[in-house]
Amino acid sequence: MINLEIMPNKITNKEWEHVYEETLELIEAYPFMDKIIIEEKYDTTWIYADRTRERKLHPWYDDFGWYVIGDMKTGEHAENFALMRNLDFYRHDDSGKVGDIFLSTIAWRDDMADEIKNKKYSSRTVFNSKTQGYDYHKYILAIACLIEGRFPESAVVTGDITIGQMREAIAWADKILEKPIPLTDRADREGLLGRLKKSLQSEYALLQSFMELNLTEHDECLGDLLRSNFSKGVVKKYVINYFSNFLPGTIGFGNSIENYFNLGFDLGTLCEVCVTDKNGCCKDEDGFIEAVLNSGLNNNEQLRHDVPELAVNDPESKKPDTVDTMVNKTFFSLALGKERTTTKYLSLQEIKEVFIRKFNKPEGYYQRFIEKVFAKKEESGSTETDSKFSELMELLQKKATETEEEIELYDIFRLSDLYLWKPECKVSPSVEKSLKRLKSFMEDLLEKKSYTDFAKLSSFDKLNYLNKQNKYFLIRKEVWDYIADQVENIDILKKIYILLNVKADEMSANNLCKMVFWNIGLLRNYFLNCESDR
Repeated sequence: MINLEIMPNKITNKEWEHVYEETLELIEAYPFMDKIIIEEKYDTTWIYADRTRERKLHPWYDDFGWYVIGDMKTGEHAENFALMRNLDFYRHDDSGKVGDIFLSTIAWRDDMADEIKNKKYSSRTVFNSKTQGYDYHKYILAIACLIEGRFPESAVVTGDITIGQMREAIAWADKILEKPIPLTDRADREGLLGRLKKSLQSEYALLQSFMELNLTEHDECLGDLLRSNFSKGVVKKYVINYFSNFLPGTIGFGNSIENYFNLGFDLGTLCEVCVTDKNGCCKDEDGFIEAVLNSGLNNNEQLRHDVPELAVNDPESKKPDTVDTMVNKTFFSLALGKERTTTKYLSLQEIKEVFIRKFNKPEGYYQRFIEKVFAKKEESGSTETDSKFSELMELLQKKATETEEEIELYDIFRLSDLYLWKPECKVSPSVEKSLKRLKSFMEDLLEKKSYTDFAKLSSFDKLNYLNKQNKYFLIRKEVWDYIADQVENIDILKKIYILLNVKADEMSANNLCKMVFWNIGLLRNYFLNCESDR
């Protein structure tokens, strides 16, 4: 997801048009995909993919702009992004002083401080779409970062993005644009705090908004900044409200403890916040203690280094998370739940001493409790379920290793790689099998049916019929143009007729057929038996 908000009434038309022209430079530099809809072609609606360029965005809008749904290289597409040349498209009636646009991105939440929620905001949404982590994510993000960079007080980019992704996107754009793009203020802790201080009077609202808007990693340096700029009472209130959202034993509670310790805060205060303070979270004492012991606070240095990064949208991650990577991270988080880790370290003796001091039970109680928790971890590691789980993990690791080795052997390893297909490419057996099966299906139908009724149709009606049969995927204009050129070549058109009639509503069938029509070389050489690409 990439979201872009702007305050159009704080931007002049001239300023906007200048930045819009810069976006056109980036649009030209990457093969963005546009979805073109022509309503009266062949007496039906004709929909095709073509490279994004500025145009009148009919039928959605009657204004000039550009429209993106994916990229023309891979054929991958998700949700759309559009930008209008005319800033008046985004303007609206507005009067009076408005709040910082950063705050507008969190003001809708019920848990935000009243000072944040009660401010007036005048932002308008420009982008609010999912990229599914496809290739065009980075390049759309570059355009969004450009707009925020040029209007730092009047634009903001949010969504499933990280500082690492932003840096990658900006580095690409800076090679094209004359003027470099600055990184968002949310990547500068001191700068963000100073900016928010200009808008907020309440210390708690300031802390809450800073923690929500900050994009940097939760580490001890960030904790030091909090401790030097906010009173202990306000920090404690924030921690209480934060931990109140989770129950001990859940992934959310475990993640919260990790973040707390990574910021350099102490265990004693956490005991008060979560258990002993009547105005705190009032968590179950035993559940809390077990969560602390499972947090990795007492892990040795080697184990702290060995645990992989499993956080979704880790601040320094350069690649966007996809549905697959988020599922995998959740899966492995559950698998590694017993081996959580933090950057902070306390020995078991130090942890026990804090519990004794805060909860007023004898040392023997906590010693037995600690032994019980670790015995439970050891026992769970020897159960039949965990044994099978370990076997599954080993199998997945082996499969991943084998897959990496196979990928290196072939130019085309997956169906989605077929956009790269050329006659000389080395294709994996599974993809080759799918191609042969589709071709065999086509050839069998050619032998069994004559298609004389289709052949008798006029050129116009043939194209009308083929267009109506294209129900499952986008075809690029270049391929439609080729089909139109061959409309009197009935041998070729019969094959296209069959391929477009394949019921491609299942994922693998859809990926295969989509790629056959996306890569004109594959279509012509492999299926139509043409000697060379046009």
